[in-house]
Amino acid sequence: MTAAFAAGVAVERAPVTSLPELELRHWVLEQSVSQTMHRHGRILRHRPGATRGDS
Repeated sequence: MTAAFAAGVAVERAPVTSLPELELRHWVLEQSVSQTMHRHGRILRHRPGATRGDS
């Protein structure tokens, strides 16, 4: 175990549980992804060659 810590390897000392929700909280990083949307819900996309103000 000392070699694992020295190598920077994460080691969980707690006993394994049968509940995946409890196991995953140690290893999964929660992230969110968002898109910029117009106030009426349309996704804004840039058209090649368009200038500001063009729809």
